[in-house]
Amino acid sequence: MTALSISQNAWAEIERDEQRFRRTLLTVALPFLILSILIPLYELTGLQEGGGDELPARYAQLLLDNAQRRQEQPKPEPVIEEPEPEEVAEPE
Repeated sequence: MTALSISQNAWAEIERDEQRFRRTLLTVALPFLILSILIPLYELTGLQEGGGDELPARYAQLLLDNAQRRQEQPKPEPVIEEPEPEEVAEPE
């Protein structure tokens, strides 16, 4: 009778292990499955041709004007200081 009771408990233990495994698998795999479906559907603006948000026309024009003004400004010429000749003392 002892062998029979051990055998039945062993099967019950295996069933509990299987249920625990399925529950864990469902808990882990379901979020990954949902994310693997949703992520490809989400469009990223940075990956589109041209990428990023479009600038308003006025702002873009201001940026261009600013860049042109910087190019037109004369750059100051570096001031080269010539060393003064050293005075040589004349022998008396």
